[in-house]
Amino acid sequence: MKRNVPLKSAIFIYVAGLALGSVLGLAAVIFEEEMSDGAYVFLSYALTQIGFLVPVVIYAARRKNEITDIFPLAKPKIKALPFTILVSIGAFMQNLLPATAVETLFGLIGVGSNVNIPDLTDPVNAVLAVLLIAALPAIAEEFLFRGVMAGAAFKSAYFMMFYSAAVFAVGHLSPVQMVHQFILGAVLVFLVYSTGTVWYSVLVHFFNNVLALFTVYIPGYAEAVNFSGAGAWVLPVMCIIGIAVLYPSVNALVKYHKGGRLGGYASSDGIIKTVMKRGGREWYISVAVPEDKARRDNAYALGLIVCLAVLTVLNAALGALGA
Repeated sequence: MKRNVPLKSAIFIYVAGLALGSVLGLAAVIFEEEMSDGAYVFLSYALTQIGFLVPVVIYAARRKNEITDIFPLAKPKIKALPFTILVSIGAFMQNLLPATAVETLFGLIGVGSNVNIPDLTDPVNAVLAVLLIAALPAIAEEFLFRGVMAGAAFKSAYFMMFYSAAVFAVGHLSPVQMVHQFILGAVLVFLVYSTGTVWYSVLVHFFNNVLALFTVYIPGYAEAVNFSGAGAWVLPVMCIIGIAVLYPSVNALVKYHKGGRLGGYASSDGIIKTVMKRGGREWYISVAVPEDKARRDNAYALGLIVCLAVLTVLNAALGALGA
């Protein structure tokens, strides 16, 4: 049995999306002087995500008779859906400590976050942010990273999980955000692998983006997410609470999707054993490939990571010089 999307094709789709998104994002500069700062930011986000979507849509259209083989589109279960909110909250809280630590370290050398968000206390901005910065990237990136990329990269459950998470993290070209995005990416691909559907990961990604957008407006939040004052103990406590919420919620989501009762990690299909299963759907099954093709796949996979790492370093350096 062959992979439904060759790794080389998946990488080409990703690179094409990255290039097109970058070109469209730069094209927004043409209209920058005619728009408010907020409108320019929203247009840039929208065009960038559309750039990611276009190659995915074109590829899917060319293989429309095999769409369910390309993307994991099993129907989600209503009882499992509420756990996407808990998974999002748990991941966000757990990752806040390491993400803040990384941001602090990079801040010492003048590298900060390049995310520019308009004032979301304005209701219009808030709605546009939910649609264009939370929802659109959740759809575009999940179908790309957890659909095309994860399926193509399946040599084993672990390779699929960590490689697609690494591309997801480095592909944002921001070293400050990489820790959170890598851990979140691993959780998301695990959900897809365990349930056979991308819809849960789309929702978790969406809720994560909403949290990132709006938690900064919680009174005292800025003082809590640093290592001075209250943050010295608030961040570790939040991390512990996040761990306590995240992993049982992932386990519960998988159980409810599969129709099982909510249970603990000791059950026969708990989170540890689930991640070690190869899965029963053809989308997840791969067979040994010829050695020369395996070497080429490894070269493509490593080459993409190296190129993205170089772009991330250049982007960070330009940001530091601009600051």
